[in-house]
Amino acid sequence: MRDLLQSKQYPRISIVATLYFIDYLLRLPKEHTEKLSREIGTEIRKERKLMEARLDRELEKGMEKGIEQGVKQVAIKMIEKGRSNEEIMIFTDLTLEQIETLRLEQ
Repeated sequence: MRDLLQSKQYPRISIVATLYFIDYLLRLPKEHTEKLSREIGTEIRKERKLMEARLDRELEKGMEKGIEQGVKQVAIKMIEKGRSNEEIMIFTDLTLEQIETLRLEQ
C-alpha cells in the first residue's frame, strides 16, 4: 500500500479515490449491517453461555481433583504416622483398596 502511494506511476489522488471507491463497494447496506450485527450478537451470546458452562464444569472437575489429592495427602500422612486402615477409612472415606494402594506406593 505504502509503495503504491509513494509510486510516481499513478497520481496520489487517483489511488486514494480508488481506495475510497473500493471501501464503498465493500460496505454492506444499512439493513444488512443491522441484521448481521443482531445475528453476530446472538451467536456471541450463545457462545458465551457455552463457554461459561464449560468453564463451570472444568472448575468443578479441578476442585474435585484438588479435594481428592488433599484426601490422599491426609491418608499418606496417617499411613506415615502408623494409623490403621480402619482409622484412615473413617477420616478420609477412602476404600480399603485405595488405602492399600497408597501403602504400596510409600
